[in-house]
Amino acid sequence: MLDKTDYAILACLQSNARMQMKEIGERVHMTGQAVANRIDRLEELGVLLGYTVKLDESKQEKPFEAMVTVF
Repeated sequence: MLDKTDYAILACLQSNARMQMKEIGERVHMTGQAVANRIDRLEELGVLLGYTVKLDESKQEKPFEAMVTVF
């Protein structure tokens, strides 16, 4: 079962999945190691399924393709 600390940890990860364990620990009043153990347990329970990356494609160079016919 999840408690309010688990939900607080999940909220931190949802806002920034790269947040360090120490920083999450400071927010939920735990040590970084205790947070890491909680996250491991959440992964084992299947509550935390993975981590993703969002990209802003407008800021990336997009490759282009040209079809040229020469006679």
